[in-house]
Amino acid sequence: MSIQNPPIPLRAGLDHPAYNTPMRVRGWTRRLTAKNSPTTLPAKQIIKRLAPHWSQTDHALLAKYHTDRAAKLDAIWCLVSERAALQALGRPWQFTGYEICGIAREEFAPRHKRVLRHCAYRGTEHKKLALAHAAAAGRAAILALSTIKENNGNENKDDPGRPPVPFELANAITALKLAAECGGELDRRQYKTAHENLERLRDQIIDYDNSLNAREVAPTGDDYNALMSLLALP
Repeated sequence: MSIQNPPIPLRAGLDHPAYNTPMRVRGWTRRLTAKNSPTTLPAKQIIKRLAPHWSQTDHALLAKYHTDRAAKLDAIWCLVSERAALQALGRPWQFTGYEICGIAREEFAPRHKRVLRHCAYRGTEHKKLALAHAAAAGRAAILALSTIKENNGNENKDDPGRPPVPFELANAITALKLAAECGGELDRRQYKTAHENLERLRDQIIDYDNSLNAREVAPTGDDYNALMSLLALP
């Protein structure tokens, strides 16, 4: 059994079938998925069996993608725990006060615990998958990837195949996605709509740029006006 070739550019979020399809693994009496595997070796084996078309370079890119996502979630967890501690305890967050897995403290506000739980659990899953992909990539592929020059830190981490996205726009998309997943019931629909609209705008701009490249023409004033109309700017 294998998963069909993913669309290009390569993208594999936590909901990808290669991470969630139960498989039998030698040495285990129950079926495992790559995401819930207790150790790296079974996770690597499952991913390679379900996605045999992924090359070592693909695995190296996905290892970097999941590492970046985990780091971003860790950073958000730290920021939210600081705010939660100031509000609930009246002091900055101290790790020595960690009492409950994921949410840290029962005293924290429900809205803070919701975000903390999301960041902790999803971050752990990203870390586990990063290790599995790194093992599947091998040392040579990881070293080759590490020699690629970073694009000033603003490469599109959500989609390695897309052109770079401005740092502010990428952060806004990430923030709205997190708010849509973890926001309160009263405003979740508003966050979700804003997130979908902003992603749609990003895709329209990138598609327009790709069409210019495909026609091999230099941008004109009309192209500038077309982009301004997409942004709805005066």
